[in-house]
Amino acid sequence: MYLLYLDESGTHAGAPVFILSGIAVHENDVWYLQRALHRQVAAALRPHSLDPTRYEIHAKELRASDAELQAKPAKGKNRAKPASPWLDVPARDRRDLLSNAFRSLCNFRGRDARFPFRAFGAVVQSTYANKEERAYELVLNKFDEMLGRIYHQHGGERQRGLVLHDVRQKEEQGIQAWTALWRERAGNVGQINNIVDVPVFLDSRASRVIQAADLVSYALWRYYGPTIEERFLRPMWRLFDEDKGQMHGLIHVTPKFARKECPCPPCQNRFGHTS
Repeated sequence: MYLLYLDESGTHAGAPVFILSGIAVHENDVWYLQRALHRQVAAALRPHSLDPTRYEIHAKELRASDAELQAKPAKGKNRAKPASPWLDVPARDRRDLLSNAFRSLCNFRGRDARFPFRAFGAVVQSTYANKEERAYELVLNKFDEMLGRIYHQHGGERQRGLVLHDVRQKEEQGIQAWTALWRERAGNVGQINNIVDVPVFLDSRASRVIQAADLVSYALWRYYGPTIEERFLRPMWRLFDEDKGQMHGLIHVTPKFARKECPCPPCQNRFGHTS
């Protein structure tokens, strides 16, 4: 079985894109990835005598300044935001941990070459009214296609998939309803055949692999968001699912694609396979 861990970015008002992304890990590799990431946190916190189980790998916090990590007063109906525990760690050490966590993720390899470690994502321009539904349908279908492709290429026992998602509170029922429908009949992309159930939601603080999905979303946000910064995403391009030179694992939904004007690697790859 494969586990697809998902996170999102660009959910706030004014975001230019909505991003849904994460990583697909074979069940036999989950423990090893958890351990690799936890070791990075433990190593970063050991000089400060801090308990690593209390600290979450969250890219935005690790890169933030001390002032940005301070407690924030309540505004309107919002609750006051407490100070981040990462304030106990010097900014330089936080940034080093972020770099090391990205390195561990990008260098991770599965134990069995038949069941590779893969990334998936959809970046949907916010001008689309159904941006979130479109992103979920694309990511889940691409994951489902990978599972079917592995079976046809290698035979043997069919690999099924389960989706584990960071908590989304108000959106969870809608996401589960979409998935249940796509499992019953084809949507705009296709029917889901290999995912065993609707997505399961869990607190990212409980899972280093959910935290790894946050790293993927952050890297995509830094590239497709308000500013173009490829530093985090550059070593990650090769992780996105591909077959015979065609990138399947990352889809950029933008009007520029139809005009063949988007310069990003996923769009350029699709141009080469649709012309």
